[in-house]
Amino acid sequence: MTTYLIRRVIQAIPTIIGITLISFILIMLAPGDPLTRFALNPEASPESMERLRRQMGLDKPILEQYLYWMIGNDWTTIDVDGDGVGDIQGTRQGLLRGDMGQSFQHRRPVLELILERIPATLQLTLPPLLIGYGLGIVLGTLAAANKGSLLDQAVRILSVLGTALPNFWLGLILIILFSVKLQVLPIGGMRDLTRTDGSVDVMDTLVHMILPVSVLALGIIASVTRYMRASVLEVIEQDYVRTARSKGLSGRRIFNVHVMRNALLPIATLFGPGLAALLSGAVIIEQVFSWPGMGRLTITAIFQRDFPLIMGSVLISAILYVIGLIISDVLYALLDPRIRF
Repeated sequence: MTTYLIRRVIQAIPTIIGITLISFILIMLAPGDPLTRFALNPEASPESMERLRRQMGLDKPILEQYLYWMIGNDWTTIDVDGDGVGDIQGTRQGLLRGDMGQSFQHRRPVLELILERIPATLQLTLPPLLIGYGLGIVLGTLAAANKGSLLDQAVRILSVLGTALPNFWLGLILIILFSVKLQVLPIGGMRDLTRTDGSVDVMDTLVHMILPVSVLALGIIASVTRYMRASVLEVIEQDYVRTARSKGLSGRRIFNVHVMRNALLPIATLFGPGLAALLSGAVIIEQVFSWPGMGRLTITAIFQRDFPLIMGSVLISAILYVIGLIISDVLYALLDPRIRF
């Protein structure tokens, strides 16, 4: 397995590089540039802006700018607005040197900002992942085992609703219902901001997590339930299941050993893309519920045209997506003995 994992990691490197290249080109082709917000300052002279543009390499071709981001470039500290404080700090940056650059807006290293927000994002995304796959597998299995029953119809309706409802719309509806009308749950945030002692209340955090976690979990439950139901119904009709019945094996043993193990294969394959969909959905949900995670940081960076921070967020998201795909491959191989590492 170790050799397999090493090979998959090596294969993932060109994928991640390709994602960063395409993202970099799309960002640089978008209207505006990182100096737009400085240009709005009346004290920023055209000469200083042009000098800053040259020293940041923004006057170079896009591919050359990408190489600057990858291998590094020397910048000098420049006072754009004339207040005596350097607005762009001189640094030797380069992704291959382990440096994602410095945020234009926060004037801090990009990696430092992202590492501060990742725990909040994981706190928001891991519970829906566990709840969604757990309930989705159980509901899909029960629906398939009771095909055509009232339970099956209810589960199918839930799956359709969970798939059709947009996350942001459902989040706003839940805020209006439970936070504005009933006033039983907080409207947003990660904790009660009125606490002045600076302590962390676990119960308070859990209460703030109820709405965003419910919104994210519903989509996962809907998708996993549909796949699990279809997979179980398909496996039940296979020849080896009929052969196991003809041998006199108990229904419980047939279901646990032959049906469930094979029915879980599509679910394992779904894990990688499902993780990517969860991260993309968390970006919107963090904005709706004012959750201080990496998604909200990325949205703010986009509006501020903070290119180093945008690229850092894209890189971390790509790495998490590739990790999800590797986990899917490992789970698939563990569930299917015909697969060899």
